[in-house]
Amino acid sequence: MAAAGVPGSPGVLQLDLDADLARVWPNETPLNVDEPRDTIYLEQDQGRHSKLYKIVGVDHLQKRVTVDAPPVLSASGRWRINHRPYLVMIDPFGARLQGEGATTQPANPDRVLLPGANLARVNAYFDTIYLASDTARPGRTYRILEVNDTADWVRIAHDPGNPVPSLGAGSRWYLQAGVGGVPAQVNYNLSSGRGFDHYDGMVFLVHNGVIHDVAAWTSYTSRNYSNYDEFRTSLRGNKDYEYSSYKSGKSFINFGLKVVDFGAGKRPGSAELFDGVREARWYYEPTTRDDTEAPSRAVGASNLGKTTIRFHYGDTGKPTSPSTASGSAGCMVSPSYDAMRGSLITIHNNERRAYDGTFDQGIDQLVAMGHRAAVRFHPNLGFGAWTDRLVGWVWVIRPGERSL
Repeated sequence: MAAAGVPGSPGVLQLDLDADLARVWPNETPLNVDEPRDTIYLEQDQGRHSKLYKIVGVDHLQKRVTVDAPPVLSASGRWRINHRPYLVMIDPFGARLQGEGATTQPANPDRVLLPGANLARVNAYFDTIYLASDTARPGRTYRILEVNDTADWVRIAHDPGNPVPSLGAGSRWYLQAGVGGVPAQVNYNLSSGRGFDHYDGMVFLVHNGVIHDVAAWTSYTSRNYSNYDEFRTSLRGNKDYEYSSYKSGKSFINFGLKVVDFGAGKRPGSAELFDGVREARWYYEPTTRDDTEAPSRAVGASNLGKTTIRFHYGDTGKPTSPSTASGSAGCMVSPSYDAMRGSLITIHNNERRAYDGTFDQGIDQLVAMGHRAAVRFHPNLGFGAWTDRLVGWVWVIRPGERSL
């Protein structure tokens, strides 16, 4: 990897011809010190002690970037772009319930017996089960259609192309299936009367190849709404999105992160296209329904698609958070949101210090602030002091995504 100056074009750098610049987030010009975006580190630079320059322009065709000042390069040398942080969501990540001895019976081959299991909070038509000894399907994963907590069995979906399980003498089982990892433990007790909200997902905060934080999360809305209600839709999984910090008018959400489609956010010289995502779905009903807006129309309150999606705090149903639901109305929530926000702010201020020795004192007050403190602090930090200070990328990976 080598970066070199372009003759006759001060401040323009030629990068490797195979460089992937699709996710470079340029800085505004003139520079906005409060909204830093991507920088490039130049190993051979002699002009700055930090060897860091802010990227203010990208030429995707010629694989060039323009930076905020002409570097002093003694020779072409290695480079590294410091991208905005990634929030990688895997939902579900792994099992919240597991056990031994799952079996089926010839009279009801689509019923999986789970002796001694507590199935009271399993959601039919949504949850999945992984049967480790199954020989009928390569993936060993099944959608649950019916739950009988009294008799300790679940009925699974099957058809000629997806046969019933073949478990032999018995199988270890995991519910949900996910990717097979061990999810972070969260103490919660949520029952909306329309099903059970769970924190089955995990979010990994990744920056420059390093995982800075991990927390339990949900990428799905709460079940606390009637069938096919607009608040009962969730954004589609297995897609990438982007986020920006946004101060909500609601003190409960307070200093959240706005989620929009990839490429729809604010960029230098162009405003945000819309506050939402085009593709959303109703996932909880027996039949999954689409809530997607065509590319020819902007997402909006009177259109299809999903608007005003936020990362924010999620309830637990415990004494300090006595709700019976997660608190999401289409948002992605977690009881650990405030800690994740603190990690993002720390990355933000560490980058500022590395570049010019400054830091954002206003939002630094939020680093160690929990939810209740943030609710009280909500009036004390202005809209512009939080909104758009932080930006980055969101990947929503759903191993058990329901199809239409």
